[in-house]
Amino acid sequence: MRFFDYIRGLYKVSVDESAARKVLSLMVSAKIPFGSVSLTDDSKAVFSVRKKDVEAVKKTAERACVEITAVQTGFPALITRYKKRLGLAVGAALALVAVVFASRFVWDIKISGNADVGADQIEAALDAYGFRLGAYIPALDVNEISKKIVIENDKITWMSINIRGTVAHVEVRETAFPETESVSEPSNLIASADGQIVLVEAYGGKSEVKIGQTVKKGDLLVSGVIDSSALGYRLVRSRGSVYASVTKTFSSSVKTDTTVKVFTGAEKSYKTVKFFSKKAELFKNIDISYEKYDTIEETERLTVFGVELPLFITTTRYVEYIEEPLTLTDDEALDKARRLIAEQTATELENDEILARYEDVKFDNGYCTLSVLIECVTDIATEQKIQTEQ
Repeated sequence: MRFFDYIRGLYKVSVDESAARKVLSLMVSAKIPFGSVSLTDDSKAVFSVRKKDVEAVKKTAERACVEITAVQTGFPALITRYKKRLGLAVGAALALVAVVFASRFVWDIKISGNADVGADQIEAALDAYGFRLGAYIPALDVNEISKKIVIENDKITWMSINIRGTVAHVEVRETAFPETESVSEPSNLIASADGQIVLVEAYGGKSEVKIGQTVKKGDLLVSGVIDSSALGYRLVRSRGSVYASVTKTFSSSVKTDTTVKVFTGAEKSYKTVKFFSKKAELFKNIDISYEKYDTIEETERLTVFGVELPLFITTTRYVEYIEEPLTLTDDEALDKARRLIAEQTATELENDEILARYEDVKFDNGYCTLSVLIECVTDIATEQKIQTEQ
């Protein structure tokens, strides 16, 4: 079908092959135009006519006592077929227009290169200059914004903003502050715990202890007061590490008669929709009558054909639970106590060399009490400034 025939629409007329010659002869006599005739596998003759000639063709077939079928084709037929779903078509058209229109706005901001400066801080700095989700791209002077943020933030030495499509890629380089040590402030190294000296690594000052010596918390390990016959009396900053064998004690208590959280299955939720930077709450006045509940928040970003849209849906769920009594066995209580001790020691012993570990377990008055004694080698040197008159 030619393009113009498709746009204006034609009617496809079908008649039995045996009666086709009679109908077509009458149409020629009546000067009714028709398109080329073709034969189908089911012995039908098919030809096309214009819409204005359909009624004349039908009357001609009636005079010849022949049955025909006329079916509309082309674009008008398409419109007729989907006229009941016009809302869907209009919605799709509006969605297409919205996507084209929204492509001139920032849909997403991706930040890279930052370590010490948080992404929220960078986003706040950008927001101060109108650079945010939903910002109109043609109105953004990204070079000027980058320069101003670098000038105002001493933690950022360089920033680049590249907008690809609707996504803004913000790359930063942070200022590297060299570690400065003030050698003008004299200090001592003192013991932070009781222990027996294992190793002394002094980079400044004069060591006051020897390997194998026992010290108490607060004892002087490395002195910043130097008195020599060559240079005389002077104050220096003491630096270094002093390793000692020390004993560290940890303790935890677990109640054997406790409660456990059991979810009832009842929950309520509401959704918050954020389009670009604008938020709207749905079912805002939600009534939470639960006595005890957990709050769970989940945010989903909508995507279409793999493309992230500037549309976020946050679902906040209120999940009800009750507390039921639970009695732990001795082994269960001890396992829980050990887990609590492990949490305590994870950071405390991170840089220590463990030499030995001793446990003492007691069950008394409904409690399991675990005491753990750990022998380890650790750095006990703590710097303490020497007060001088200015």
